[in-house]
Amino acid sequence: MKIKLLFASAVMPFALSLSGCNSANIQSAVESAANSLVQSTLPQTRTSRTSSTAYSISDERIHPFKPTRTSRDFGTISQRTERNPQGLTLVKLVSVSQQDSGGEFKNGFVSLFQMSPEGWLSEKSTYAPKSGQPKAISSGRYYLKGADHAQDFYTSGEVSIKRGVTNLISIRVE
Repeated sequence: MKIKLLFASAVMPFALSLSGCNSANIQSAVESAANSLVQSTLPQTRTSRTSSTAYSISDERIHPFKPTRTSRDFGTISQRTERNPQGLTLVKLVSVSQQDSGGEFKNGFVSLFQMSPEGWLSEKSTYAPKSGQPKAISSGRYYLKGADHAQDFYTSGEVSIKRGVTNLISIRVE
């Protein structure tokens, strides 16, 4: 970086003097070029909704259809069960609301990725839209990713699907 600054401070004044610039313009141009060069080599800070305990803000992209975990759990997931006449294990998304205001979204969805005993996520997911019928699913532990229809707000975390009942899931997205 020192070599780049030395090069910029040596070459820029010479080039600008050839073009007819006075010393004040040359000094301003050299300072501007040096500041740009320094700023381009520094790490860039990006803001997002995710903050860590180190008091920094980072950007996290959430892909609701990819079998990947998020850096932390987003939103909240609540679950209740009800009996169904077939005795099947079913899952149904019944509510998608905004965590901040409590307002209800008309549409939303969840993707459920079955988890191995070691915590690995299955490549195959079960998709359950809010307006859809209950989906047949195997019981067990799942990693859930949910979103409003526009995918502006998200929820993520683990959920345990109970056997032989309809698992009614409500999510609060953030």
